[in-house]
Amino acid sequence: MAAQDVQHNIGELGAAMSEASIPFDARPQLQDQLPASYLGNVNFENRLALRVSHIMAQYTSIPQLAKTIRTHAAAFAGHANLLDAYSLLDSVPDYEQLPQLRASRMESPSVGILAPTTLPFNETCFGAQTFGAGGRPEAFRPLMGDCNHGFRTCFVIPRKPYGGIEFVMTLSEKEMNFLDKDEEFTRYALRMA
Repeated sequence: MAAQDVQHNIGELGAAMSEASIPFDARPQLQDQLPASYLGNVNFENRLALRVSHIMAQYTSIPQLAKTIRTHAAAFAGHANLLDAYSLLDSVPDYEQLPQLRASRMESPSVGILAPTTLPFNETCFGAQTFGAGGRPEAFRPLMGDCNHGFRTCFVIPRKPYGGIEFVMTLSEKEMNFLDKDEEFTRYALRMA
């Protein structure tokens, strides 16, 4: 994304960091370790810190950032790493001593990325006789209210049957005003609030 208005300020950002937090369900990777009767999730959080100056640089593209995030997540989410983390957590006698495990709180400018891309969204049917569009949902809109208290939230929506990609992200009014001035961003984005 072009961020021409702030290029002269990049030097001032110095060592400022932005953190991406990507929660995911590791149950598929750890299925052999869980009892057959277990119906819950095994949630882990992949965290990646990047320099804000790198993210905002003119030479940094969205595909490059996406590849960096995916590569980091793939390296972390291997069976051995998850099993090590699971074993460490299993050895903790009292989780009350570890309140950080409940929910991350990140400092701005950070974002929690939630990707429910494994949901069978495009195959879900609520009844063609009762609902329009053949009973299939036309949009996926997560509830954002509680998510916004700890950090910015970004939901990557499951890919549309025609190949379209959609995401929902919370931003401050100042951030939205900045992005509204960016021609590249406004060509592809729709402001919902």
